[in-house]
Amino acid sequence: VKDAVVRFLTRRNKGRFCDLPEYRRHFGPATHFVSHAWADAFCDLVAQLCEHTARELASGNPEPRYWIDVFAICQWKGALQRADMPQGLNNTDHGFRRVIASTGKVVLALHRCLAPHMLGRAWCLYEMWASVRGGAKLEALMTEASREELRTKLSGGKLDVVGKMTREIDVAKAQAEKKE
Repeated sequence: VKDAVVRFLTRRNKGRFCDLPEYRRHFGPATHFVSHAWADAFCDLVAQLCEHTARELASGNPEPRYWIDVFAICQWKGALQRADMPQGLNNTDHGFRRVIASTGKVVLALHRCLAPHMLGRAWCLYEMWASVRGGAKLEALMTEASREELRTKLSGGKLDVVGKMTREIDVAKAQAEKKE
């Protein structure tokens, strides 16, 4: 999605996708920040967000508006991208930390429940840390196959699957696209 859609459509202005005049009407104030691993299939992220939207509406909540990094952050190197990205751990005055603070709600798109990519990605762990530090409510989203796998494990007596998974998080071993 980043290269085939976002960078392709922003190649002339080198700006944010959400600022393109032909798409601007589809964007507005976010109600939820989305944390996801780029290694996971984008169609699974969309399916998880559709399920989440349906649950929110069924609960009588307003329709959610999701902040998704690839559409909101400039994907071209330069001043605009630097303004969108954090410059140090304690800097709360940039794009996504402001979104987390204003929405107070973060959805974690786990994709695969028992071995989510995001728990091994430095950036995703940073987003989770920033969310907890900012006092946001975190909600985990999974694909249907992942939920079924978790149900099978739990009904089979493997009650510590989530605890085991979280105990194995090792920030020092987390992968990153860039070494920074």
